Parts: sequence; C-alpha cells; structure tokens
Amino acid sequence: MRLLILIFAIILVACSAPKDNKLTFKNENGEALLLGDKITALDSNLTPLNTLTLNAGQQIELIASSDSLFNKTEDYCNGVKYVKVRLDNKSFLVDGRCVYKAEITSDQNKSVKLENDNLELVTTSYFGIGTSDDEGLTFCSKFFEPLLVKNDNTYRFIKLIHNELTEKASWNKDALYFELYANDGAYDKISQISTADNEIILTIHREYQEGENDFKVRLTNKDGQFYAEHIEVGEIKY
Repeated sequence: MRLLILIFAIILVACSAPKDNKLTFKNENGEALLLGDKITALDSNLTPLNTLTLNAGQQIELIASSDSLFNKTEDYCNGVKYVKVRLDNKSFLVDGRCVYKAEITSDQNKSVKLENDNLELVTTSYFGIGTSDDEGLTFCSKFFEPLLVKNDNTYRFIKLIHNELTEKASWNKDALYFELYANDGAYDKISQISTADNEIILTIHREYQEGENDFKVRLTNKDGQFYAEHIEVGEIKY
C-alpha cells in the first residue's frame, strides 16, 4: 500500500496538472464540514478556483472520493484523497484532509434535548490517512475526530475551551474543536447525559489499550455556537 502511494506521488509530481481521467472516484453521499486554515476549491485538473471562497465550518454535500491516496511529500502521513463535493449548486474538488464526514450511523452518536431543541451529537471521519490502512497501524496522528452538533439539518463544530484539565483529556494540544476518540490509542463513548440551565453535561467513558477512565464535559450554546469545556477528569484505572 505504501509503495503504491509512493508511485502515485511520483506521478503527481511529474504531472503538475493531472487530468480528471488520472483520478478515479467512488461514490460518496451525505453531509460534511470543512476544516482547515487554508481550504481551496479545485477544478478537475487540481487547479485552484479563485472564484470560490471556502471557510472552516462550511457544510458541503459529498459526491465522491478518489479511489487512491496521493502524496506530494515523503511523509506517508500526508497522503490524501481528493473529494468531490457540492456547495450552492457548484461542484468541485477539495483536499480530503479538510473534509470531515458526518457519520450518522456511528454507535458513538447520541441524541439530546436542550430546552426546545432536539439535538444530535454526531462523530466524523475524514479522507486523509488515519490510524490504520490495508497493512495495519500507520502510527499517523495528523488528524482530528471532531464531534458535531446537528440541529434542523445543520451541522456545527463544537469549539473547545482549553483549561487545566484539557491536556489530561485531549491529546491534541492545538485542537480547536471537541473530539471523541476512536483510534488505536483510545475509544470514547458517551455514557451519561444531563441537561440544566441551557447546558449539557456529558459523562464520557474512555477505554485505552490498557486501562480506562471517565471524564465530564460541559457543552454550552452561545448564539448558535456550541462550546465544550472539560470539568472533571478521572484517574486511569488498570
């Protein structure tokens, strides 16, 4: 698999503007959100479309993803799939490392009612290289697993408020958004939900390769933007 990616990397460098027939796709469906500092819409030749402005948090419709991973560097973890998406009736390609698909059937998802709103907490997957591939563990960690809030068919990221407990519970020190882990190091599952005074308190059970613990997170809604803050982190029990 890694040899195959290296071959594609050589092809990609040799052909500065690959045509669409060099990219083969498989169908995708559902909704996704964009995440990244610089998100660029691309045409079928992977040329930037300056007429489209993309921002973190924009919701897009998935159309397809490339069958193969591509890499412009020697770092295997930078491999990426290109994703066909639709926004405002316009279709284009985008770097898959900027695309997070709403996984509506995940067993990590939960429903919760906050005042008059029926909310869904929905996990995500993305189109870069994660913790495993066809050959097993990749030991790649250049990705996030942000949790989404769905309300009235609109998805939003949950901004993470950093405090003294954050580093105990979050491995991504630069994370802007709250995550539930489902990787080679840990698996998170919401075990209890309570609500009061426009707040949601999540009790999350985390299983490590060795040991387990629980922690609590407070979710608040301020003018349509949800925020998460760690309020309790339990000791790991072996």
